[in-house]
Parts: sequence; structure tokens; C-alpha cells
Amino acid sequence: LTTEPMAGDHAAGPGTDGEGSDDTPVRRINIGSAIGAWERQPEDHSRLSMTAPGHRTKLVMDSGVIWEQLARKTDHLDFMEIMYPPGSSSTTDGRMLRHDDYEYGYLLEGELEVTLGFDVMVLRAGEAIGFDSSVPHLFKNLGTTPARGIWVVHHRHE
Repeated sequence: LTTEPMAGDHAAGPGTDGEGSDDTPVRRINIGSAIGAWERQPEDHSRLSMTAPGHRTKLVMDSGVIWEQLARKTDHLDFMEIMYPPGSSSTTDGRMLRHDDYEYGYLLEGELEVTLGFDVMVLRAGEAIGFDSSVPHLFKNLGTTPARGIWVVHHRHE
């Protein structure tokens, strides 16, 4: 098994780090769910997806938040690393987001303040969360170190 990226495991587009990349930040409020972030990629029906650091599709938000695709989008899942720099938030104007999916996350480093509906909690490194993302939600890094985690978004069937 090789550790080289497979053909098609990255695609240039807004916020990506592939060849010919455009590092123009994307307004988070404009993409809704993660499913809309990867639409520029060609259809791929292979049974294997393997990516390597430096060769993954990366989406940079205007808020500074970064999503990095760890495996190519399947029909109903997105598997990604998220990174919230200190002082960053899901949106630049504090608006809460909602979309018709489920989210599951595991925080590797740092802390994230999570607002889910009317509840506010702090997710710390080593902790995990799962929630119905049709409930309005917002993530903020109020700390001085980056918050980094692994996230899975499960898209409901149409």
C-alpha cells in the first residue's frame, strides 16, 4: 500500500491547497452544510479513498476556520479535520447555523465553545460530541491556541 495520494484525491477550488489553488476565503454562511463545500470535485465511484498531508482538499472560511477533507465525499458522509484558530468562530457575524444533517466530532487539541440551541458548553481535547445539526449551532475558539478535531457529517437521505 502506497502513501502517495491517489488520482483524484484533491481538487483545486476555493480554499484548496492543490495546484492552481485559490486561497480566497469562503463565507461559511454561504455553504450551509459540508456537502456543499466539495461540489467542485469530479464524481468518483472508487472503493478506496486515501489522502496525504499537503494533497487534501482544503476549504478556508472567511472566519479563519479550515476544513480539510480526509477522504473523498461519499454519498452521505463527509470526513474532515477542522481547525479553529484562536478567536475564530463558525461565522464572522455570530449567526448560528443549521442544516439537515448529523454531526459527530472528536477534539484533538484546544477547546471549542459549542452553542447548540439555547445550551452553551465547552468541548475540550479528548472529548467528543454528536448532535442533530438541524438545531441551530455555533462553534467558537475563545482560547489562545488552535482547536483541532476530526469531524464527520452524516447527510440525511433525500
